[in-house]
Amino acid sequence: MLRAFIQFADAERDFPGHLTRHTVDEVGVQEKDFLRQIGSRPSSTSGPLGNVDLTGHDLGGNSLLDVLTRMGVDVENDPEAQRLLALQAALATVADLDLRARDEIVAALGGEDALASVNGEPLPDEPLILDGVASDVVDRVRAIDALMVTVGTSLSGIELRTSARRLLRRLALAEPKLFRGTAKDANSAASILWITGHINSMFRSVTEGFTVRALTDALEITAAPSTRAKVFLRALGVKDIQDWMGFPRLGDPSLLIGEERERLLSDLQVIEDEMDDDDPWDEDNSW
Repeated sequence: MLRAFIQFADAERDFPGHLTRHTVDEVGVQEKDFLRQIGSRPSSTSGPLGNVDLTGHDLGGNSLLDVLTRMGVDVENDPEAQRLLALQAALATVADLDLRARDEIVAALGGEDALASVNGEPLPDEPLILDGVASDVVDRVRAIDALMVTVGTSLSGIELRTSARRLLRRLALAEPKLFRGTAKDANSAASILWITGHINSMFRSVTEGFTVRALTDALEITAAPSTRAKVFLRALGVKDIQDWMGFPRLGDPSLLIGEERERLLSDLQVIEDEMDDDDPWDEDNSW
């Protein structure tokens, strides 16, 4: 949840993407130290709990609260018991957050079945593919692509251009009516680049390079790209835009540049290592 909140808040303010990634990575680094600081989890307790030994205690499917109560501990008035219960809740929360983060990353990479084939290879330089696109919108789609090629390549490079072209085709196939209206081609081009930029963590600076401001200036538009992007996202099945902004994803690794796929795979490995760690505490401490 904290990781998702950081990404959402930074995206709302177009915060540099590399700093966002650094912050999210630091959450994982500091997580275990934080848990150690809020309690060292000694094998024996002190205070009103006396010398009750909890080392290796089998809860037998019961909650810790039930076990302490059966042991005759005045849970409501015993600060040591309250600390143990708080630690249990914290550990459960961390495990839940790791599981949610893993699910988000796996979904972004196309699902469990796709993981084995996902790698960090760069996207190729490929042309716009119009096979299957409704004939009456082909010219409009080509015009939008021409704008994306000119602006996208200069600001973000070949890989994002390919990603944007693939997304444009996907939209044209899914909802051709989106390209039959009166919306300006420049606004559509900006919105598609805005979406692909976000799913690829490309908005790395607020002052230079590929920024929302640079995008709108290059296309000479005043409308926020996010406005029409919401229409496109709904056509792609994204129902909750605010939730999507917390972790921009479309579930298609073919839209992700090599660097982004590599980053997600690395994050996934870190999370799975944490989940496989039976005891996130120091070796000298035990439950």
